[in-house]
Amino acid sequence: SGTDSAAGTERAPLKTIARARDLAREAEKPVTVHLRGGQYLLGDPVVFGVQDGGVTDQAYRGEAPVATPAVPVPWGSRVGSGWPYRRRP
Repeated sequence: SGTDSAAGTERAPLKTIARARDLAREAEKPVTVHLRGGQYLLGDPVVFGVQDGGVTDQAYRGEAPVATPAVPVPWGSRVGSGWPYRRRP
């Protein structure tokens, strides 16, 4: 749960990994992003680059976050460079 207009704190969590990445880029480094347990549906890939140095992404203690494509991909299919992912129509 959460909303991407929130502050990104424990009491006001963000909804998406992409928004957490964006806020972490603006923060003073080093910074740790704690991903809460549950499923994160990715409509588009979340890309990390050199600007994300000094940022650690980790599961919140005792929880298991899972990032999955928003559109199911048939088992064994290859899309693009081989990553099993396809964009929404």
